[in-house]
Amino acid sequence: MSEIIDMIRKNGILPIASIENEIDAIPIGTALYNAGLRVIEITFRTDKALESMRVITSAFPDMYIGAGTVCTTKQVDMAIEAGCRFIVSPGVNPKIIKYCKKKEIEIIPGVSTATEIEQAIDLGISLVKFFPCELLGGIDYIKALSHPYPKITFLPSGGIDGKNMGEYLKHPAVVAVNGTWIIDEDFHEKQNFDEIEERAKTAVKEMLGFRIDHVAVNLARDEEAEEAAGDFADLFDLEVTEDAQSFKAGEMFQAMKPSMRGLMGHMGIQTNSLERAEYYLSNRGVEFGLENHDSIEEDSIYLNTEIGGIAIQILEKHKG
Repeated sequence: MSEIIDMIRKNGILPIASIENEIDAIPIGTALYNAGLRVIEITFRTDKALESMRVITSAFPDMYIGAGTVCTTKQVDMAIEAGCRFIVSPGVNPKIIKYCKKKEIEIIPGVSTATEIEQAIDLGISLVKFFPCELLGGIDYIKALSHPYPKITFLPSGGIDGKNMGEYLKHPAVVAVNGTWIIDEDFHEKQNFDEIEERAKTAVKEMLGFRIDHVAVNLARDEEAEEAAGDFADLFDLEVTEDAQSFKAGEMFQAMKPSMRGLMGHMGIQTNSLERAEYYLSNRGVEFGLENHDSIEEDSIYLNTEIGGIAIQILEKHKG
């Protein structure tokens, strides 16, 4: 998987903007950046598209800017010159795809049929933009297509919003979704950049789905741990179980036998995607211990910090 596709996957949401005035490029980029997103697709649908690409790539060097609605090789050249890192085309155009490969820039072509997917595969494409997704059958159609084409991945676009985004992102064949609902088509008239930022923040929160999974306390002796788990279980009519490290009251509460992470204990925070959560938190300045790079394979990772003596464990929600 290429660096570009990997970055799009980690962000999970790829917003689209058609910018009519390059002056609006900075506040649009700022709104997305503040929300934790580092990718954006700027379409070639306006006269100021190229200038807007230049402005954002210059102002936000660590953002991954893509040029959308690319229909000619000349637009590919202009996008590269403007600092764009990937191309999104509305269809499977062999001339443009081959040209992008020659120029060594990632291209995501648009498809809507199995025939177009096969054409894309023949041209060496691994990620396609699936549009108009909801009108074609939505996530169920993608699930059906992923069986005969297991090596292809999808960027669904069209009819997706904060309400159905999660269903798409749960599927392993979906790299990310196009965030068409985040930036209004007429934002240049509304100038509602604060609203766009809040919409993007809400989308990121919904995507990550942070929620408390369990609380664990460190106790000095096994007898104290067993008693604490029993007391908690009695309160909420839960079953007490024991493993090598702790006594558990259901899945909500753990009383650790030996003193484990955290001065007082740890709290498990569940997320829909451990990889995206790590990326998002890292962008906010959170550090992780070196040992976490092994533990991430076990659907768990610890922050390299404590809050009030409590260690923070991020763990992925079990799929299925």
